[in-house]
Amino acid sequence: MIAAGNWLTLYPIWVIWLSSFSLISLILSIASLPMLIARLPSDYFFNQRKTVRWDHPQHLVLCGLKNLFGLTLLLVGLLLLFLPGQGLVTILIGLMLMNYPGKFRIERKIVRMPGVLASLNWVRGRCNVNPLTLERPTGQPDSFK
Repeated sequence: MIAAGNWLTLYPIWVIWLSSFSLISLILSIASLPMLIARLPSDYFFNQRKTVRWDHPQHLVLCGLKNLFGLTLLLVGLLLLFLPGQGLVTILIGLMLMNYPGKFRIERKIVRMPGVLASLNWVRGRCNVNPLTLERPTGQPDSFK
């Protein structure tokens, strides 16, 4: 088995490419977070969404790209837990972009953690967008789900 130090000296071009890709994806992920947060509907965490439809082959490609971007955000968020930054918010956005079973329950658990909803609404306030809500909007019928 090759030790980590030996691998770095044996494959320097891979180290450069992987480091460059990692840095670019980190910058793009952090730069896109405010836009993604501002585009969420204010009742995103109240309404459970429906399943994805596969009408056209382009939907499969777009869904794959969206899941790949979500995975990138998830990994960056895990790094930000140990580095300065909004790790939980980045993880939440990554999880929201991906498709998987139990998605709605996990998103609601994370957004109910102290400070997460406040951080999301702070970003939305800076973008002049209505805050996110976890409760039923007033005036909605009981069948609102």
